[in-house]
Amino acid sequence: PGRIPANSAGYVSTLDQGQKRWAFDFRSYSGKVKELSQFDSTCRPTPILVSRGEFIAFGCHLSHTPQVVAGFNMRGEEMWEQNLPETYIAPTFSFAPKGGRFVLSRVLTHSSVVQTGDLLMPELVAGQNIIVYQTDTGRQILRVDAAPVVRAGQNFALAPDGMTLAVVQGNTIELHNLPSLSPKEREAVKLAE
Repeated sequence: PGRIPANSAGYVSTLDQGQKRWAFDFRSYSGKVKELSQFDSTCRPTPILVSRGEFIAFGCHLSHTPQVVAGFNMRGEEMWEQNLPETYIAPTFSFAPKGGRFVLSRVLTHSSVVQTGDLLMPELVAGQNIIVYQTDTGRQILRVDAAPVVRAGQNFALAPDGMTLAVVQGNTIELHNLPSLSPKEREAVKLAE
């Protein structure tokens, strides 16, 4: 199964512009095309919508492993870009567009080539981290290491308002209160809507 970067208005398409440069377009279902930002990557980037007006994309810089994540808006701007230094598999998400936040969970591994089919050897797993991001800036609000590791990401949830993260840790559920939005962040949420 794959993830399609689509919502009720249209979808984000990825265009190869050559020389390791890619472009994103938003294609509405009515046939309109809006050109968005370009993105340099040595592999085909993978866009994921995090709200109606914003998306992130995974890409590569020095290898063919997606070790870069960047945030974009529908106004054609790249808002931020960050390296993901750890090797990982199984990225999963939770979104809170009304709070301008999203969660990225990754199963961290000891090697970049760790699986054959659906088989994952336990000794290759280094852990699971769950990070809450502010969508407009890429600022990491909270990072939690979860145990036991759950590959399908069914051990965390972000409240719809983006103010609380729940994480299953063993036999308990931890609730993490997140900081309120600053005036600038509230303005960014309105702009994204």
